[in-house]
Amino acid sequence: MNKLPQQLNKAFFAATALFLVGCSNTKYVPQGDYLYTGASVNIISDSLSKSKKNELKKELEGSLTPKPNSTFLGLRPKLYVYNRVSEPKKESGFKYWLKYKVGEKPVHLSDVDIPFNLDLIENTGENMGYFNITASYDTLPKNKRVKIKYNVSPRTQYLINKVTFPADSTVLATEINKTVAKTLLKVNEPFNLDVIKAERERIDVTLKENGFYYFDPDNLIIQVDSTEVKHKVDLNVKIKNNTPELARKQFTIDKIYIFSDYNLRNSRNRRRLVRVDVDTILWKENSYIIDPKEKFRPQIYDRALYFKSGDLYNRSNHNLTLSRLINLGTFKFVKNQFVLADSLANKFDAYYYLTPHEFKSLRLET
Repeated sequence: MNKLPQQLNKAFFAATALFLVGCSNTKYVPQGDYLYTGASVNIISDSLSKSKKNELKKELEGSLTPKPNSTFLGLRPKLYVYNRVSEPKKESGFKYWLKYKVGEKPVHLSDVDIPFNLDLIENTGENMGYFNITASYDTLPKNKRVKIKYNVSPRTQYLINKVTFPADSTVLATEINKTVAKTLLKVNEPFNLDVIKAERERIDVTLKENGFYYFDPDNLIIQVDSTEVKHKVDLNVKIKNNTPELARKQFTIDKIYIFSDYNLRNSRNRRRLVRVDVDTILWKENSYIIDPKEKFRPQIYDRALYFKSGDLYNRSNHNLTLSRLINLGTFKFVKNQFVLADSLANKFDAYYYLTPHEFKSLRLET
């Protein structure tokens, strides 16, 4: 019969303790300042759907800085630890660990750069296609704590009207145009800067699979034109004029050199070691194994190397070859290098430097 009053007493004391912990954090706030407890975004729009509002709200709130002190059951125990532990005399020891590793430095209103956040809201909105977005703010102080509410008017989101790709007859432009069917830039989809960045990465990955070893996503620019159709943009994918000549070329493998017993100490002389002589085994056409002590059988490379002379460079085969060589379990270090053999013929040589594990022997005596 007495259990219920006891439970109520425990709940009361627990609630009181939690209340005191919460109040104790605000007494450390400097005069004239507030403990910053976070921000919210209020989307003001009659034209956006509920899902679009929620999407924009989530993106904007995630971009705001700084983040408030972490909470647990509505309290800030890490902040409480920081406030209660006095300043340690040295940057080590239990006290320092407790204050700065377990504890959490307070975030005050004075730490919030509101003009920066307003610019951030507008930039983030523009990156999502809301080119006419505006933002204002209100501070909501209460008991030495403050929240900030940002009021955002996004207006109309711009959609993609059309997408064009390089139209010239160069090898690079031709290969880019072969990827058009898989483009991430879809007509009538919202303009989104993240999608544009992903499109550049997609094109780069495809080109790397087709011999363009020196190409880089930064060699592409996607121009935006919003003058043709109201609330729509035209996107023009272009190769930058300053793209290096090597990045425009499609490379094939010429010769392959495998150093089966490579010593890191001889790394400075590794190019000088390449000689087709008695120490070098002609493994396959234009493929050589440098293994003076004949430690390994050439057959172990049959399944490991995905390249052969004359193949178009391919990033997947590049990575698979390195992975297979490592997974053989025979070599503790695997290094790879591609060196221009004939830039006019768009060829390079592939070098594989393999450092084997030390051989272990077992002797039995009776």
